[in-house]
Amino acid sequence: MRIAFFTPLSPLKTAIADHSEGLLPHLAKLADVDLYIDDNYRPDNPEIIKHFTIRNFHEFPSRAEQYDAMLYAVGDHAGFHGYMYPLLQQFPGVVILHDTTLHRAMIHMAFMASKPELYLQELQYAYGLTNSSIAHRVLSGFGEALVKHYPLFERVVDHSLGVIVHNEHARRQVLHYCPKAQVTQINQHFFLPPGFADRPVDMNALRTQWGLEGRFVIGSCGILVPEKRIDNCLRAFTRFLDHHPDAVYFFVGNYPSNYDLPGIIHNYGLDDHVRITGWMDPIAFTQHMLELQQIKYRLVEVFRIDVECELNFYRSFKSFFGDIENMFYRSGQWHRLILQNVREINDSWPTAFYPDFKALVKVVPGGGNFFQGSVGFGN
Repeated sequence: MRIAFFTPLSPLKTAIADHSEGLLPHLAKLADVDLYIDDNYRPDNPEIIKHFTIRNFHEFPSRAEQYDAMLYAVGDHAGFHGYMYPLLQQFPGVVILHDTTLHRAMIHMAFMASKPELYLQELQYAYGLTNSSIAHRVLSGFGEALVKHYPLFERVVDHSLGVIVHNEHARRQVLHYCPKAQVTQINQHFFLPPGFADRPVDMNALRTQWGLEGRFVIGSCGILVPEKRIDNCLRAFTRFLDHHPDAVYFFVGNYPSNYDLPGIIHNYGLDDHVRITGWMDPIAFTQHMLELQQIKYRLVEVFRIDVECELNFYRSFKSFFGDIENMFYRSGQWHRLILQNVREINDSWPTAFYPDFKALVKVVPGGGNFFQGSVGFGN
């Protein structure tokens, strides 16, 4: 079996490239895989370059008959995935849908091509809308709810032979807008990037470098965008500092140039309590993420993070909180504060959207002063 796989690759700064490069060695055990990428960069992962044929996407139409299946790794970024959209309509295949909205990508592709009518065509195709006011609201920064309500993945899904998503929420989201779609949930795989074991690091020095030694650490990993409710996490963190004035919020990742995260941190008076690593290559990112205890496969323990902070307003956490109080196995002043919030949420948690919910703190298993569970901070 031969597969044509359309995906971004490193050095593009997207986690989807990391995901695809971690998937490829396993996919190659089942089929011959050729990679088709955009023409504006050169891949730099030596393992991928060594073991796979990588072609410019312009070559694909003349080679399409050589393949038994097409696989598209699709996300909400026009620069990384825009080249795929015309191809997946002409050559349908299986779509790995990494984002539950493609709205921003559709807007940017249309406006970069100076053809706003393309965006209006997508709105009309999916929802029968012909008004460009939605685009203006999204581009002005006030359209977060709109991109969720109008995901604009309909044409992509309709032209696919099947859709792969990574969680139940995404599966339901796709089926809500495209009831006839063939959707399968395949959880994100865990892998260590090539070369991880060959790049040792002095973890004690790393912890000292970031000023985390002896501090209570709260951490978040990944691309730091407003949709992850970083602002609300920081607001909750300011309250937490009343009880743990030595705490540090450690961000492992980078933020978009149009998102003034340093300004938000400064406005909350948190300059001395927040660390941001910036963009890291897959090996360094994985080292830091493991140290933050965010991955359940505990290989090393150095940063000894106490709390991992995440947000999500678009799914139900009722079952998530179920027996939360039984999950804590050590006591402490901060943990009693958290449980107070948990009880309040468990008493009134709705079956779907909870508009007053401000932050979710997920505490992962660990040793020493670690706790396990998930908690909410309200207003």
